[in-house]
Amino acid sequence: MEVCNAYVSHLKSLKKISAGEVENTFSRYIRPSSVASVEACEATADQFSEILREIIKAGHGVTAAKLRAELHAAYAQAIKAKLNPSVVAFPVDPRIRTNPIKEIASLSAYNAPGERFLDKAELAEFWRLLVDKQQEHLRSAKRFVRLTLLLGGQRAQQLLRVQIKDVDLAQGLIRLLDPKGARVRPREHLLPAGPTAMTELASLVSHARDIGSPMLFPGSQGGEHLSDGTISNEVRTLSAELMRAGRIHRPFKYADLRRTIETTLASLGVSKDVRAQIQSHGLSGIQTRHYDRYDYINEKRNALLLWEHFLESLLN
Repeated sequence: MEVCNAYVSHLKSLKKISAGEVENTFSRYIRPSSVASVEACEATADQFSEILREIIKAGHGVTAAKLRAELHAAYAQAIKAKLNPSVVAFPVDPRIRTNPIKEIASLSAYNAPGERFLDKAELAEFWRLLVDKQQEHLRSAKRFVRLTLLLGGQRAQQLLRVQIKDVDLAQGLIRLLDPKGARVRPREHLLPAGPTAMTELASLVSHARDIGSPMLFPGSQGGEHLSDGTISNEVRTLSAELMRAGRIHRPFKYADLRRTIETTLASLGVSKDVRAQIQSHGLSGIQTRHYDRYDYINEKRNALLLWEHFLESLLN
């Protein structure tokens, strides 16, 4: 369907990290369906609802909720493009006047926030597994998980896209780019790495240079980085290993690590504002976008040093 293809092209023109995932979702669920051959202006809520219903029947409610949101955004952008001359990557179709996805229930039951986080004992077991001295030949994905913990739990896609030029070993800084939300330009997200994280970063930079890759976490093909799917699978593998050994209560996934770190930082007395700066979330308000230009480097450095000391204490 042309509106889906146009939306993906629009995301790519904005260099949105989600573009590939959205494209894959449309290819898997919309392209093989009967609605794919229908003009976007003639497609009905009933047709889309039936696609979503089948996905839910297959036990993939979260996927259905994401697809609904992506379709809603695609139609909304198609309507908006008619009156927004700055949107040049989206072909204008004056026949699209309404958004059929609005009529479909939001499927909010499948978007409920997660609640799983590792308690102190579980986090200690996980950290021991990541720093096991008998496993110095760590898989790249496992080293990634170790680094993201040291850096306060960064979004996988953003950390994966870091290039070695974004790492300042002299200043002890790593630069991420956060394109989340409706930003036209990604937000620069600077993190002051603690001593343990710096040792890890220096090793990763050295390895990338040795194999001639610009990426901090090189993929199997030159110039590419590891995929976020690889990281998700790695966390599931580590979780399963701990479960088999009876060292954790329940399985966990990558998103649970971010929640674990924020929860633990809060318990250590790190303020909500500094936690938000470390994990780069909740920073899209008018005050932050237009007026607050303070970089919070000192506050982030102090919090991440405290966090490194806490992780070290788990080994004792």
